[in-house]
Amino acid sequence: EVSELVSLAQKEDKIGNKLKTIESFWSAEEFQFNEYKEAKIFAPMDELVETLEGHSMELMGMSTQRFVEFFRKTVDYWTKALRTVDSVIVLWVKVQKKWQQLESIFLSSEDIRAQLPEDTKRFEQLDQDFRDLMRSAAESPEVVECCTFEGREEQLKIMNESIDSCQK
Repeated sequence: EVSELVSLAQKEDKIGNKLKTIESFWSAEEFQFNEYKEAKIFAPMDELVETLEGHSMELMGMSTQRFVEFFRKTVDYWTKALRTVDSVIVLWVKVQKKWQQLESIFLSSEDIRAQLPEDTKRFEQLDQDFRDLMRSAAESPEVVECCTFEGREEQLKIMNESIDSCQK
């Protein structure tokens, strides 16, 4: 009976330590940026995405253990937060790539601007919105805060749809 309690305490301690590692990493992790044509864009995120995937897998593993009950709320919080971070990063990077492609077409080519005035107008608004979003992210670059900010995912979905309509 004592050995069972010791074993339980050790397993709970192991979960607690993993959670502390995850919490301390994501509480301090910030996006990195590069300059691109007088705008901020994300620097490559390979390591960040790799860590995100690893921590998400660890949390998934923790949530299935019977020793997790003491930490259930924290595990659930970080599972949800990292799921949101993942989906927002995927969408944000997609928007950034499309914006970069269209930026050189719509803002550099007078010919395109003359041929497609409505699309150009739409892209100019999108360009301003994207630059504002990236400026805001660079001013407050905490990954979790940026990605879980109220309305962020919806804002990116709208931008993505707007970019798609400009691409057609």
